[in-house]
Amino acid sequence: MKNVLKIAIVCVITLFVTELKAQTPPTPPTPPNHSSETHTSSTSSRVSISRSNSRVNGRNNLDISIHNSDDRYKVRASFTRKRTNEIYEKIADVFGKSSEKKWEKRKEGELIYRITLTKGKLNGVLYKDIANERMITDFEDLFQDIRDYLSNE
Repeated sequence: MKNVLKIAIVCVITLFVTELKAQTPPTPPTPPNHSSETHTSSTSSRVSISRSNSRVNGRNNLDISIHNSDDRYKVRASFTRKRTNEIYEKIADVFGKSSEKKWEKRKEGELIYRITLTKGKLNGVLYKDIANERMITDFEDLFQDIRDYLSNE
């Protein structure tokens, strides 16, 4: 009888301990508080124009790529060489004359913008996180104007 009682006690204790160790259901997560949470989003746009026209004297090619993101504005274009002087004048009206057809501005050693114009090629980049609002607007307006000018060729 003592053995039966010991076995019964061991069984009750085992069931009790097993019940204590049983998995409890997980607590659902609390929803975020949107009033104190900050949300940042990244916007980016890309415009690309590519056109080839056959001419009697050869080919007339146009390729313009504009990438506009939160932190950078980048333009790359190739066009007929005869348009280089007109493009130079448009850039010089905004950023001043340059004998080397290169414009660059730095602030405390960091590049703000760089524009390079060679015969039939244009490259430009502006780092928006360093530039002021007016410079960003001038840069974007200039290259939209150049894009429109070249597209209507």
